Amino acid sequence: MELYILRHGVATPHSGAGADDSKRPLTKEGRAKMKKEAKAMAKMELSFGAIISSPALRASQTADIIVKTLKGSPAVKFSDHLAIGGSHTALLKELMGKRSAATSALLVGHEPGLSMFIAELIGGEGAAVTMKKGGLAKVTVSGGNPKYKGSLEWLLTPGILRRMA
Repeated sequence: MELYILRHGVATPHSGAGADDSKRPLTKEGRAKMKKEAKAMAKMELSFGAIISSPALRASQTADIIVKTLKGSPAVKFSDHLAIGGSHTALLKELMGKRSAATSALLVGHEPGLSMFIAELIGGEGAAVTMKKGGLAKVTVSGGNPKYKGSLEWLLTPGILRRMA
């Protein structure tokens, strides 16, 4: 399975203690940058059998921009496994399970979970990856429950994606 892992775009800052972090939207600049990055993804002719996002507003807005730009994209599904503190491993088991017909998926989420997930897939302990806001990675994952092994095909910074647009 091909996993495309996208960190959400630039969002408004944390507003302090007691504020609901999941309701932070993308900034105007964050939306504009993500639209350029989505255009680059279209130029790369990327397509996804599934698009799964964290339910947090900034992630869902990021996923919506991708869907609007990439014609023929499936509707966004939401998973608490992609929320901050969620279990990416549980999500991967669902994706790799018999119920999933998708051969590729775009996962939209947050740091530090996404880079830890990639590192776990490609090498486990000692592996390190850094995902910038709007960064996109491709990891090819092979079956073999309970451990899935992945190969990092590429990791694109948001700046590279915008230059590609």
